[in-house]
Amino acid sequence: MIGYEGCTRLAAWLVVAAIFLLGPVTGDKTQAQSEASTGGGVLFILDGSGSMAAQIDGKPKMDVAKEVMINAIKGLPDDVNIGLEVYGHRSKGDCDDIETLAEVGPTDKEALIEKINSIKPMGKTPITKSFEIAGEKLAATEDETTVVLVSDGEETCEGDPCALVKSLREKGINVKVHVVGFDVGDKEKEQLSCIAEAGGGKYFAADSAAQLEEALAEVEEEVAVKKAPEPEQNILPTGGDKTGSAVALEPGDYVTGHEIEKAAHEYFAVTVKPGQTLSVTFRTADDGNGYAGAAIYDEGGNQLVKDTVIGGKGVQKEISWMAASGEDEYTYYFSAGNEYDTIAEGTSYSIKIDDYFDIESGKDAGATFDDTLDIEPGKHTGYLSGQWGSDEKDYYTIPMTAEQKLGIKLTPETETGFRITIYDQDRVRKVQKGSANAGAIVRLDWTAPEDQEVVYILVEPGAAPAKTSANKYDFDLKVE
Repeated sequence: MIGYEGCTRLAAWLVVAAIFLLGPVTGDKTQAQSEASTGGGVLFILDGSGSMAAQIDGKPKMDVAKEVMINAIKGLPDDVNIGLEVYGHRSKGDCDDIETLAEVGPTDKEALIEKINSIKPMGKTPITKSFEIAGEKLAATEDETTVVLVSDGEETCEGDPCALVKSLREKGINVKVHVVGFDVGDKEKEQLSCIAEAGGGKYFAADSAAQLEEALAEVEEEVAVKKAPEPEQNILPTGGDKTGSAVALEPGDYVTGHEIEKAAHEYFAVTVKPGQTLSVTFRTADDGNGYAGAAIYDEGGNQLVKDTVIGGKGVQKEISWMAASGEDEYTYYFSAGNEYDTIAEGTSYSIKIDDYFDIESGKDAGATFDDTLDIEPGKHTGYLSGQWGSDEKDYYTIPMTAEQKLGIKLTPETETGFRITIYDQDRVRKVQKGSANAGAIVRLDWTAPEDQEVVYILVEPGAAPAKTSANKYDFDLKVE
């Protein structure tokens, strides 16, 4: 018998099954609505028969199932087409007691949840007719619809659900059926497993918390082996022959529609703000000669970082550079090219800009006394680049009165060290302290001898690892 504590895991499974077994959801809500008539989505079929009134750990199974279903529906993205069908919940002894609470399509979740909460278990288990009704509604759909049956028993209306589900697929109705056996015996399990097999899906036992975890692991394994869909890509335009003639490019995923000759480089321009990191990820095609490369340049055309792939098919690499303060924005450049051989058509380039602004300010702390960020007591987060970028100093300012004590606790990322320096209003260095080792917390205290118009706090990287992402530090500042 499954414990009540397992219900949230079952809810998680239903969300995973709905999202991953359906495949990825793309496009905006308007697009999803326009495509609803052509199919695709998930249809839940919920057992509302009298047996669902039985207790599990002192709670009716129907109440557990309601909570599971509600959590599942809440967890699904708004642009997933959802449908729900329930049987055996309105009258006793009625094999026609089947109700579609929501057609597969864009769904008002709150309204559907109200309907689910009104379900009362009382009737029979007409599984066969439930699938028959579902099949009639899905016959005109084009995309595959995943049907998830949650039942605690077998057919009680003399139907043959295995044969019915098999016939739906033989008729060309594009459905895939998965079944969750909710607290069932061997006899019921045999029929429910048959339904899943006939529907080209899988049966998942939910007879105990341990078996539920095994089912979840099996689902995760199935999802892991599915090939991830390729992101929507645009054709990379032909770039300029130098930074001065670079072609402006927006962040996004691109694929080369032409070859780039050996030792040739095509240049592109990207706008970056202080505190942002420009990343270029490139991947050689699965066929072709397996050569690719990229480099990033600053505004003066100086090369900052580069990498190449030499003769490796399907190999991916990434380079990045973090911009520092100084200007409102910069024009950085990147090139696509390889000195050793031609870059084949079909090579992918992904251009990404990530925000690493300091202390939730939307800006980067400056690298000089004249380009600082005002900071207040409290907990903050900052970023520095170390050797992988230009952002190697963060200056902050805070006013203090005589005898006030400034306390700083800086917690770095693992394998990163930082150094803190405090300067008074005359920019005279008063105290400095660094991480004892990479990853060590830095604590620093200083008391103002007199009123300070501003006190400067400088944070610098100490032992920063060679990596392409920003080095994060958590900053706890107190003034007493």
